[in-house]
Amino acid sequence: MNVCIFKTIEVSSVKTSFKIASAAQVDPVDMADDLAEWSESVAAAERLVKEKQVTAFACASETAGWRLCRHFEECGISVPGDVAVTGVHRSTAGSMVNKYDLTTILASYEAIGAAALRRLLFRIQNPAETRRNILFPCTLHLGSTT
Repeated sequence: MNVCIFKTIEVSSVKTSFKIASAAQVDPVDMADDLAEWSESVAAAERLVKEKQVTAFACASETAGWRLCRHFEECGISVPGDVAVTGVHRSTAGSMVNKYDLTTILASYEAIGAAALRRLLFRIQNPAETRRNILFPCTLHLGSTT
């Protein structure tokens, strides 16, 4: 399975940047810098699927996953038949209004934020301290997109 990361950056709830970076042997594809270039961005994702270079996209947000599913549906690509799509940070409210039941994980925003703040304060007091990975428990929601 070739998996790509479909990343979005949110600024004031507006999607401002998209990027595909492959975890397999596919060259990374730069995605749109703004919403006006969205069609060019997903065209790159569409091309990777149609050329059978990618079988799954791991989206950095549910919104990106929903948009990607909608685009694939519009261009005749079956989710999950032709490609799987996953998200992160399951949103109950968004899931209720969106037709795609995205496979995603739910981790506590509060726990992540609290750990980040503790780590930041510790690093300020200990600048020589090395970087660490912090693991959080999460819940997997198996939706219809994988």
